[in-house]
Amino acid sequence: MRIAVTGATGFIGSRLIQRLDRDGIEYVVITRNADRARSRVPRASDLIEWRLSGPGPDPDRLEGLDGVIHMAGEPVAQR
Repeated sequence: MRIAVTGATGFIGSRLIQRLDRDGIEYVVITRNADRARSRVPRASDLIEWRLSGPGPDPDRLEGLDGVIHMAGEPVAQR
């Protein structure tokens, strides 16, 4: 299984990544900052940087995904 995850460096996303690692599930991280994500999620099979002001990610890099878990956004506890 191969899953794409947004928000992987966040509070809940980082725990999700730990679970995916433990369960042996391959995951791709879609992030706004690849350098930051690389240091926080070193076991990702791929890091796709997506600047919201630019075009979306290259569709070829999303080929073969079995699913997407979208966890990106503002932390609700900060409001």
